[in-house]
Amino acid sequence: GKTPNPVAEASQQAMERWDSKPKRVGKKPAPVVVDSTYTYKWIKEFPQKIILLYQGLLALKWIDPATRKEDFMALFSGKPARFTIRWSRDSTQLLWYLFKLIKDRNYVTRPEGVSKWAIEKNHFVSKQGRMITDWTSQHEPLRDKEMVEQLADLLDPTSDILDKSYRQEDRLLFGRD
Repeated sequence: GKTPNPVAEASQQAMERWDSKPKRVGKKPAPVVVDSTYTYKWIKEFPQKIILLYQGLLALKWIDPATRKEDFMALFSGKPARFTIRWSRDSTQLLWYLFKLIKDRNYVTRPEGVSKWAIEKNHFVSKQGRMITDWTSQHEPLRDKEMVEQLADLLDPTSDILDKSYRQEDRLLFGRD
């Protein structure tokens, strides 16, 4: 028979739970699990820019030090992937603002039919390891705003920030020689 798809099954179960619950006005349906990722538009030309962003977030201790580089790269690969990245800050506002900037500046595309915050919802968890649910109620941060803007600048294809730690193995991730 067919091999079971855990993502589809979990999604189906979530939808069934939602269908069986009494409806309340304004209640949102359970989030659908997606393994979609963003596509960084210059992934082939500048994969090192994603690595710079990863290194910056690690250096600031904004993502868990156990975050694998391959997972972080996969977030921008456009290929379906299952992983979560633990956000290490108490507030998720900076994470929201970072992705708002990345999307507003048109550095990434998302697959057709994938809702605005679905990728972040499915690939980031809070410091406590819980799903982050407040994506739509966020606003620009008062603190660390410039730092977030500088992080987003790392993905700018026209900036010439040199990445001193860009090594051969990073190229191999993308099958380049």
